[in-house]
Amino acid sequence: MKKLAICCLVLAVAVMFVPKSQANPRCISLQDYCDLTNFDTSNIGGQTGTELIGDWLWDCVSTSTYTAGNGGAKLKFGTRPVYSNGVAFFYTSNWTLTKANHLGDINFSAGLSGGLAFAIQNEPWSQSAGTCFAAKTNKPSLMQKLAR
Repeated sequence: MKKLAICCLVLAVAVMFVPKSQANPRCISLQDYCDLTNFDTSNIGGQTGTELIGDWLWDCVSTSTYTAGNGGAKLKFGTRPVYSNGVAFFYTSNWTLTKANHLGDINFSAGLSGGLAFAIQNEPWSQSAGTCFAAKTNKPSLMQKLAR
């Protein structure tokens, strides 16, 4: 968990030094859930390669939380949802989306111990250019699935 937090901090600082001309806004949509993820990619080279900075619209209405990670053959990022009152949700999510087959794994770990609480595997996803705003309201959110 500490490694993810440090990675997110490093990526957030790095994005401040990437020119806007390198920004590449993308939208990730999950097939079976209403959640949307917006992010910009920037090629910063080195071991990190491509960084992802964005947000996850986790309630499918208006509440989003910051995400950070890296790209390549797989998009990997993590975050912990935060309610509008500033209280963090109990679970942290770690996403791994494979570009080759457009299937993704989303793991939720509980509390500070980091034990796996829930996993969604082989979730179909799509990616489009630009920023997405309108969630699919006819689908449940990942958080609703987690609450069952």
